[in-house]
Order: sequence, then C-alpha cells, then structure tokens
Amino acid sequence: MFDVAIIGAGPAGLTAGISLAKQGFKTILLEKKSFPIDKPCGEGIMPAGVAILKKLGAFDKIINPESHYFEGIHYIASSREIQANFLEGPGLAIRRPLLSKALLEVASPISELFIEENTPVLSLQFSENMTILETEKSQIQTRFLIGADGLRSPTRHWLGLEMPATKIRRYGAVQHYAIKPWNSKVEIHWSPGLEAYITPCSADEIGVAFLWDKDRYEPPMLGRNLIDGFLLSFPELRERFDNKQKIGPTRSTGPFCHPVKSPISHRAALIGDAAGYLDPITGEGISLGLKSALLLTDCLIQNKDLSWYARNLKKSRRSYYLTTQSLLFCAKHERLFQTTIGFLNKHPQIFQRLLSLNMG
Repeated sequence: MFDVAIIGAGPAGLTAGISLAKQGFKTILLEKKSFPIDKPCGEGIMPAGVAILKKLGAFDKIINPESHYFEGIHYIASSREIQANFLEGPGLAIRRPLLSKALLEVASPISELFIEENTPVLSLQFSENMTILETEKSQIQTRFLIGADGLRSPTRHWLGLEMPATKIRRYGAVQHYAIKPWNSKVEIHWSPGLEAYITPCSADEIGVAFLWDKDRYEPPMLGRNLIDGFLLSFPELRERFDNKQKIGPTRSTGPFCHPVKSPISHRAALIGDAAGYLDPITGEGISLGLKSALLLTDCLIQNKDLSWYARNLKKSRRSYYLTTQSLLFCAKHERLFQTTIGFLNKHPQIFQRLLSLNMG
C-alpha cells in the first residue's frame, strides 16, 4: 500500500514524487519508458521553471556544457522584428534526456520514493478507500493517484476527465543541429501557418522546433525530409542549416490541444500536460508542468480539499491561456500580427512586460 502512486515520470511526475516523498509520503512512480526519458520538446525552460528546479535541488546537476542560458525572446516576421530580455533573469535550454537524468538523480536517494521504469499501467480499479493499479508485474494499491502521463494521458481517460477532441489541429516537429548558436535569445520565425523556434541548447548545438496549423499549412515533404520541407518557408534559416550535421532523428507530436473536464476526481488528480494543454507557442510547457506538480503537492501536504488545487491550477494558468489564445489568434491573421510586431518594436518595454505576463 502506497500513500501516493504517480503514473508518468516526466518533469511533472518526478517533481511531485520528490516533493511528496521528502514530506514522508510513501510514493511510487510508474514510468512506461526507460530512463532518461525523451520526447519532442522545444527544450526551453522559462525563468519561472528555472526557479523551481533550483528549489528542487536539480539545477546544480543540470548546469554543464550540455546546457545553455537564453536571455529572452526574439520574434522575426518578414521585415519586422521585436526582442526583449526577461525581467526575471535568464531561461535555460537543456535537452530533455538531460533534464530527466538530473531530476532522477535528485529523486533516487529519497527513501520514501520508489521508482519503477519500463512499467506501463494497464488499468485501474477503484474502491471506496483505494485505487488498484494493474501492471504486467503486479498490482499496486494506493490511497491517492496522480496522473502525470502527458498529452494523451490514459489516466485522464480512466478517470473520466477527458473531453472530446477540439477542432484545433496544431502539430510540432523537432530537430537538433551541430551549429554554434548565433543568438542569445530564443529566436522565433513566423510564416503563414508555420513557426520556427531556434533554441541554443549548448555551446555548439541548437534545437529547431517547427509548429504548424494543419488547417493553414501542409508540410511539402514528409518522413526523413520533413524538416527540409519546413525550411523552404524560411530561406534565411535554410541557408544557415544547409549541409550542417543533424543530431539525432526528427521527432514529431500533436495535436496539442487537450482540454479536460476537471483536473481532479475522487482521490485522484492530474498534473502537467495530462491536466489540460492548449499549445506550446509561448514555450511555457515545462514550467507549467513543474508549477502544477508543486501546487498539488502543497494541497496534499497541507491536507486541503482537492477543489483548492483545481482553483489554484486554473488561476496559475490564466495568464498562459490568455497569452497563448492571443498569439494563436494573431497567427491566423497575418496582417494583425505584422501590425502588432510593428507596434511592439516601437514600445519594447511593453513586449518585455508581456513576457512576464505569460509566465504569470
């Protein structure tokens, strides 16, 4: 019998496990993959997320030649652009497996935390006082259940918290290149129905994430040539990347938008992407996951009603949804977006404040 069982050991799941186990909750983490865990991701952690990693004790395990600071955001749309540094200090770019490894190093020595990799949960059984998790190896009993299993969360489905698919069809693909970063900020290039996000991952490597709207843009190439097809829309980037070494495979995911009926159920709650997600256009994904994990652990540690978590999760994500919905609207109206960039270029301090608003 465990006090808490967490399905999914991504950044949100590991953060919840670390925080609860340190407070004496006998906790088990169940992960279907093997560590370190990778997934398609822009790999930029905003300053608010960096502060949480420092609080967890994971930050010192991350800082090495394979990570890289970025100072702010730089938007480029045709002949117009705007850039600003974060008021809260730099963000951090790190490959997803390295972040997974760092959090695992913090989690592994904690006596009350039990971590099982390569252990997919097959089903859940509910009773009045406990939940039984069925795996290939055994049955696990827990008093409280946390779903941290991502965008297509099976836990969300088992708990009956899933909503029908939306009409928003946004997808993403990621590729890394052996190129020395040329910008100290995350550089974002815009084209109708398509955006390119350039993140400086280390001293000699960049990550390129493409996001596209299937209703407005159709990739001209697929499979191994997917990224080359995207670059046709960005001649400047194509010239930079021409004949440069690709690192690892191209990875893709989507659609992104997954609303939920509620992030809570009887003796269960969702965190991270499993708790609902709109779009990665603002780069807040990892930070949102870490924040939700800390909110839920505070709720459990202080023995608050789960409705407290639901209210505060909604409150903490309000600015993210506002900013993201505004950007998605602009992305569908090219003239409006160009006008907005032109206005912010004349008033960069407003853009800087908007970056802070996005982070809450």
